[in-house]
Amino acid sequence: MKQTKWINDNVKIEFPIYGEVLKNTIEDCERYDREGDPRYFGMARAVDTLCKASVANGHMNQRQWDTLVSRYPEW
Repeated sequence: MKQTKWINDNVKIEFPIYGEVLKNTIEDCERYDREGDPRYFGMARAVDTLCKASVANGHMNQRQWDTLVSRYPEW
């Protein structure tokens, strides 16, 4: 039984997440999704933005960014 509302459970995160802000934002996504709270979408957008900065700073690669935005879609 699917326990999430918007998160893509088929996508697994199998790499460390760099940065407390990104970690906290992902935790917020998880919580808002469980609660069915539409604030999820703002947090999902923030995940994308933070990943973009992480790639630019060399803390994450494009594949990892793609994985995270696939798991936490903004739609």
